[in-house]
Amino acid sequence: GYAYYAFDTKEDLDLAHKTIPNFKYDATTRMSMKNSLSLPADALKLAKDKGNYVIRFAVTPNIDITFNDAILGDITINTNTLDDKVLLKSNGIGSYHLCNVCDDHEMNVSHVLRGQEWINSTPFHVLLYKAFGWDIPTFAHLPLIMNPDGKGKLSKRTAHKYGIPIAPLGYTDDDGVYQAGWKDLGYDPHSFINALSLIGWNPGGDVEVMSMDQLISSFSLDRVHKSGARFDMDKAKWINSHYVKNTSNADLLPLIKLRDNRYSDDKIDKIINLAKDRVDFKKDLSKSIDELFFISPIIKDTKSFDENYMTVMSKFVDTLTLDSLNDVDNIKNTISTICTDSNIKMGKVMPGLRAALVGIPGPDLMTMMSILGVKETILRITASFAAKHK
Repeated sequence: GYAYYAFDTKEDLDLAHKTIPNFKYDATTRMSMKNSLSLPADALKLAKDKGNYVIRFAVTPNIDITFNDAILGDITINTNTLDDKVLLKSNGIGSYHLCNVCDDHEMNVSHVLRGQEWINSTPFHVLLYKAFGWDIPTFAHLPLIMNPDGKGKLSKRTAHKYGIPIAPLGYTDDDGVYQAGWKDLGYDPHSFINALSLIGWNPGGDVEVMSMDQLISSFSLDRVHKSGARFDMDKAKWINSHYVKNTSNADLLPLIKLRDNRYSDDKIDKIINLAKDRVDFKKDLSKSIDELFFISPIIKDTKSFDENYMTVMSKFVDTLTLDSLNDVDNIKNTISTICTDSNIKMGKVMPGLRAALVGIPGPDLMTMMSILGVKETILRITASFAAKHK
């Protein structure tokens, strides 16, 4: 008594949609349509013999269906908003709604977690569970992932607009254009799972970089947000950078292309430490190392090479010996002493030294010099003298 045969053709349904305002196949319209509830016995037998039919669910009108959502709490929807959905298609294949409910029941699914766009279908699924006499699972409708500006649901179309990959791996689209995937951008799979897990959920506290085991042990539905959450590319990149920093140098070394063998193994280890603190992705390590330790900076602005800088650095270069850059503290003390003797504040000199050594925001300058060594350090500082006097 919960379902019935419906023999309406596509033309019948198209006509109903055209002639009946806001047509919906339900208790108010089903008696005017061709189905086993409206046809007389002889017409019904004839229609069944032809075999071209679907089976629809008979939704009881004007009753409130209330279900408890594990995230959103009690939700009540009146059946007048539902239509008599198709359960079995004319080709004998079950509809999504029927298969969804039967499949979950057969697999003893206890919790149904899905997006909030399915909320309006849940009352219909509840009716199906009740019609079959089956236990109703716990429903939990997850917040949608929103566009970065918070306006609308993130989709394939809008993802392209915001430069967000829609697939883990790159692919060539129908126009022959290669579309980069998350792997192309350099995201570590584990960091990406970490970033995704924090969209619409938080573990509590300040910890955000978490292993899979930590995510699993921390997860609970009561911490899932009720409203949609923006997709944050900056947060995903930030989390990935932490995965890079926490990767051992031994695991990173095979990914790095060194230009030559000028540095010892001990210095290479220090170089990797400095480089991985500056990059968000492993694929950028080689470029960062090149910029810091293998390619002398291109000096474009000589403003910081003022009289203070020239005075202190000229004296500093004169003090350098083969072993004078082996100790970071010794380097700093040497420059500090020269500044004091010259009545110049050390802060007046550091911008010029940074411009000479790296040309970009970079790691600690004393550590840089200890790795570069005397020859390269002198080369870069004297190049700044030459640039100043061009």
